Amino acid sequence: TSMAGEIHLSDRMGLFLQKTNIIRDYLEDYVDGRAFWPQSVWKKYSKTGDLGYFADNINTEEGRAKSLHCLNELVTDALELVPDCLSYLSKLRCAEVYRFCAIPQVMAIATLDRCYANPDVFTGVVKIRKGLSCRLILGAGDR
Repeated sequence: TSMAGEIHLSDRMGLFLQKTNIIRDYLEDYVDGRAFWPQSVWKKYSKTGDLGYFADNINTEEGRAKSLHCLNELVTDALELVPDCLSYLSKLRCAEVYRFCAIPQVMAIATLDRCYANPDVFTGVVKIRKGLSCRLILGAGDR
């Protein structure tokens, strides 16, 4: 495997974590005047052409449907990076480095699982439960 290939895979791991945080933090970012969701995706679903459409209309049938379709497209897009993340992790030989890299990836996958089709993304912050977090962290040492 070339060094360039491994750098590409490590970049993909970082991009996966970044996309996950951007998806999860929609409301917090919007309220604070930050917008990281890609316009190329959300403008397809926002009837007003505004990123706030989703938070403002989550309680209407049409707004909820459009919000969840947008969210699910973003989650699905992020999940397409997972095979590259797993490929990178499979190349790691040092257990400590493996855990250092694997734990955030596993937590991100669990976060996206919680976010998928979840209207709570538009009304608050979606987090994985502490018990699940502990199980994931403890399990990340097992290849």
